[in-house]
Amino acid sequence: MKLSKWLPSSLRRTNSGNQGADSPDTPPDSSELAGIGVIFSMGPDHGYYIKSMTPGSAAYDCGILCEGDCLVSVDGEEIWGKDRDYVSKKILGRVGTPVALKFRRNVITPDGSDWGKCSFVNISPVLTRGLTAQLPNPAGIGIVFKVGADGGLVVKSMAEDGPAKLSGKIHLEDCLMGVDGRKVFGNSITEIIPRLVGAHGSKVKLKFRRLLDDGKYLKYEVELSRGRKATFRDNPDEEIPSEVPASQTVKLIVPMNARAGDVIKGQTRDGKTAMVKVPKGAQAGTVLTVPV
Repeated sequence: MKLSKWLPSSLRRTNSGNQGADSPDTPPDSSELAGIGVIFSMGPDHGYYIKSMTPGSAAYDCGILCEGDCLVSVDGEEIWGKDRDYVSKKILGRVGTPVALKFRRNVITPDGSDWGKCSFVNISPVLTRGLTAQLPNPAGIGIVFKVGADGGLVVKSMAEDGPAKLSGKIHLEDCLMGVDGRKVFGNSITEIIPRLVGAHGSKVKLKFRRLLDDGKYLKYEVELSRGRKATFRDNPDEEIPSEVPASQTVKLIVPMNARAGDVIKGQTRDGKTAMVKVPKGAQAGTVLTVPV
């Protein structure tokens, strides 16, 4: 069984002048519209799966998405099974504007059986529409944030050569409290992103809060020069699984009546047929990428 219905989330649109407009009163010119650089394919379960990503696009550069991830929601709205034109309009928007996405990734883990166990993890990046190199505000501070238990943005990781890491002042799990004198604690990721990104080399003042061993909080400020594209996560509890090399995987669609351990046909990256066993917990109609 083959995937069908290609859905391009193009970097720019040259037709339909008001698709993805921010406001019906002031529709942007079609040249101002952009996507995230993903081509989706629709599976038999009506899910939109990443087929490919354009190098230099927001999806490609964020570094946490991979082929086979299934799009679940756009800006908090579930789009599973929605019409592809509707999904395209939701993703498209003005160049440089943020869009919050949630993807589901299938993960096959060993469980002592010959076929393993299938589970799903959510990956929720907030991406900036358009080619990274062409964005008016392309630079960030080299931090990957996650949403903490109290709703604040917490430092998940830092790029080794990014402004945040090189400052030597910011620690993992520090909570972002303010940006350029404005309180941001409790704000949504999409509200904070425009304040963190800016022209390459421009300055941004950040205020953080750190929980000390004695239970007290240390508050401090740091000024950074923007130099890296920022990436954000909205899933504090689960680690992003490492991607298995495509050459070591088989893609398959779980038949409606399949059971764990059933042997079915899958397809390798180069289009060859391979026989694999259905993992435990696999949902009928779901497109799976199974390691072999």
